Order: sequence, then C-alpha cells, then structure tokens
Amino acid sequence: MPTNELPRKVAAYQAGLDAEITILRQLECLASAQQESGARNDVGELTRLGDQRDSLMQAIAAIERDLKPIRDALAAHRRQAAAVPEFEVIVERHRTAGELVSTF
Repeated sequence: MPTNELPRKVAAYQAGLDAEITILRQLECLASAQQESGARNDVGELTRLGDQRDSLMQAIAAIERDLKPIRDALAAHRRQAAAVPEFEVIVERHRTAGELVSTF
C-alpha cells in the first residue's frame, strides 16, 4: 500500500469509530429507557424503543462492513500506519468502543 494512502485510511477508520461510539452511547441511553419502560409495563414504549435499538444495531453492522477492509489494510501495514500521527487517536477510539460494547 502506498504510504500516502495510510493517512486517508486512518482518517476514514477514525470517522467510522466515532460514528460507532456515537451509536453505542445512544444504545446505552436506549437501554436505560427500556428498563424504565419495562418497570412501568409500557408495552407500546418498549416496542418503539426496541425498533430504535434494531435500527441502531443495523447502523453499527453497516459501519462495521465498511470498516472491515480498512481495518484489514491497517492491520496488514500496522508498522507504517502507526507512524501516522492520528493513529494513536484510533487506538484510543477502538479502546473506547470496546469498553462501551462490554457494557451490553
């Protein structure tokens, strides 16, 4: 892979991780709302929130499909990618996303 392509891939991967983190935080809020609705036995609200959750999960799956080839390329050229200044940002974003996922 040409070295000049790495910064673009790092930026694209960061943007994807940022989008995933945003969605994961929305899922956290949704889970809380679902618990509250469940405690009130509000079936209509639970159904609406469940639909929102499904939509958010589909969005994450779509982002993951888009990120997979980028992640694979960065992994294949990890040493060169690590030299890109923004690479540490994606390492931190990846850690944040993992922490959020582990709460579900």
